[in-house]
Amino acid sequence: MLEIDINNPNALYLPAEDKLNTWAEHTLKFLNKAQAIISIEVVNADEMQHYNNNYRAKDKPTNILSFPFEAPPGLPKDNETEHFLGDLIICPEVLQKEAKEQHKLLDAHWCHILIHGILHLVGYDHIDEEDALEMESIEIALLAELGIDNPYVEK
Repeated sequence: MLEIDINNPNALYLPAEDKLNTWAEHTLKFLNKAQAIISIEVVNADEMQHYNNNYRAKDKPTNILSFPFEAPPGLPKDNETEHFLGDLIICPEVLQKEAKEQHKLLDAHWCHILIHGILHLVGYDHIDEEDALEMESIEIALLAELGIDNPYVEK
């Protein structure tokens, strides 16, 4: 289940909520996390730059940030806390710019970045080459199942 909070209603393009749900559900099914809850916040470039600077010490906007949920000690477990994976913050302005620069369909890029963010929520990363290859191979396979080309092949 996705909880979507759009703080940037003037974004040039947002995929339909049913598309976002389809892409997320496809990824969560692969991860055996069918009951998962993810919060998505859609922000503008200035807000994203602020978050990226505060949390990653990078003073520029980025396409997505992932914040995995870690329950504080003593928090009672209920359905929501047990299945909550975390928060994704997405910047449509950056996604649109990247898609154009990389000659990708905008929906395909949204799908890829959503999958990428969800994988981060469950512990995948791309800090070293071996982990990056593992994460990329999962992304490529999931995207192929959705009829989307490999995003790592330059066009």
